[in-house]
Amino acid sequence: MNAQERERSQQEQETACAQTFLNWLGPQRGVSYELHRAEEVFPELQGQLRWEFVARVKGRPDWRALEVKALLIPEDRRQINDWSAFCTRVTRQLQGKLQGEFAITTSIPWTFDQADGRRLVRAFVEALFETVQNQASESETNLGPAIAARFQGWPTKPPTNDQNLWREQGIWRVICPPEDLLVVKLEDSGCSVEIGASEGQAFVVDSALERALLGIFDARGGRGAKPNEQMREAHRKGASETVLLLDSHIRWKPNVVAQVLKSIDQTLLSNIDAVYLVDVANGRAKRV
Repeated sequence: MNAQERERSQQEQETACAQTFLNWLGPQRGVSYELHRAEEVFPELQGQLRWEFVARVKGRPDWRALEVKALLIPEDRRQINDWSAFCTRVTRQLQGKLQGEFAITTSIPWTFDQADGRRLVRAFVEALFETVQNQASESETNLGPAIAARFQGWPTKPPTNDQNLWREQGIWRVICPPEDLLVVKLEDSGCSVEIGASEGQAFVVDSALERALLGIFDARGGRGAKPNEQMREAHRKGASETVLLLDSHIRWKPNVVAQVLKSIDQTLLSNIDAVYLVDVANGRAKRV
């Protein structure tokens, strides 16, 4: 995806979030809102610091400024949770070095951070070279021990689910996943690694939400608060209300978001009249 396509995709996601919010808010207030990009209503803002949307009721002069920020798992908290992407990285490393098409099957729920993920790719490639060079088609090999010999973080114990954490705190954590990673050679020709079966990853929800929010406001970086500056411009242009929409991509936990917002220096919220958490997939929103 090139830069233009990424920008278009982001704008589509922002529009979906804003429209979901207005579809939820309108019936509560007994009105129907029209949604416009801010630069369409105020062309002079093109290329300048601005909020994203203008929402207004047809025939009324007052309007609301909407700014959308996505709550995404911070880069340093992301874990390998996409086997397909992992296999693509491994395949790229193997091009021109190893022949054969392989499928991997494991019950491991990925809990490796990005740095460990890079090391794991190297360990996986080396283990594959060592283990399957002379492997016959349709035969199966356990790659786990060879990876464990090269990668210190490779788990070696049976998995356990911490159900108490899930019930008490809403945290889903799988502890000590198994080391088995089975490799089947599908073809002697070609060069690829694909996924046969796997189990998803886990992350600590509350911590991820906190880091995502602090990142949006740059509350600990000291370099300013962009949403607050954007909304200051909206007030200068005459907005009757400024609304920050948090597009939820982590987990629907309004209470956690509200608590984090309370902990942020309130001067970073001085130009924001209201903050809502929005769940596009389920068409809901909640003021936080």
